[in-house]
Amino acid sequence: MSKLEAKDRIENCMYAVFNRVSKILFNISKYKSITKQNVKFKDLHKDERCFILGTGPSLKNLDCDLLKNEIVFGVNYLYKGDIIKHITPDYYCLYDEGFYGQLLPDTKEVLELLPDTTFFFRTKAYDTINKLNIQKKSIYYQHCNSVQYKDHLEIDLTKNITAPFNVVVGCIQTAMYMGFKEIYLLGCDFNSFATPKIQHYYDKGELADRSLSLGLELKSYALVCYHHYALEKYAKSHDIKIYNITPGSLLDAYERKSIDDVIFNKGSNL
Repeated sequence: MSKLEAKDRIENCMYAVFNRVSKILFNISKYKSITKQNVKFKDLHKDERCFILGTGPSLKNLDCDLLKNEIVFGVNYLYKGDIIKHITPDYYCLYDEGFYGQLLPDTKEVLELLPDTTFFFRTKAYDTINKLNIQKKSIYYQHCNSVQYKDHLEIDLTKNITAPFNVVVGCIQTAMYMGFKEIYLLGCDFNSFATPKIQHYYDKGELADRSLSLGLELKSYALVCYHHYALEKYAKSHDIKIYNITPGSLLDAYERKSIDDVIFNKGSNL
């Protein structure tokens, strides 16, 4: 056994123990009753398809008219760009702790901007979001405190689910719970580690420098990669198709297609 294999085995044992403890703590917490509401989403979109929009720079070239009749997930600062003028996301995921911390004004802004959109936060945001007193009923919470390792996944939104290290990963888990048969990824360039500046489709003016060291960013990307690999394996075993239709994306977990093939051949994969 190599040192790397030994390290993985030790870490996997630690993660398994952590997940058991985390499950026990969840079952005796107030969050258990909060996440029960998510049962309404179980297979809500059975055998339908959806599009998950990341915020990568490739979205600058998206023809929004192609998605006008599609079910769309938005994430993070998607609303900062022009896309939001043409597409109203059906669902919006904000998992980053910053959105109920120092970025709370941004959270309030997007909640007020999209009154007809259903939002998902972590349960950690529950008390803070409630204090905003926004007159909006379509806010739900996910308890994301199970560690992903090997092929381990927990996607039952009424329970303690696998923590998404990346918001797109969280959207995919949510979409699978909802019963979507086909899941398409756009704006998931997955390449910020290969650029000297942080780039998003909504950027205006001078780009910011990366805030993380290359080593730390590569480590983070690796964790997200393996989560994607686990999602692809889970999807195949449940007859779900996940396609990466982001031009130039470095994410290699899913089959690739072009958006034109998807839109103009609708129904061919069902």
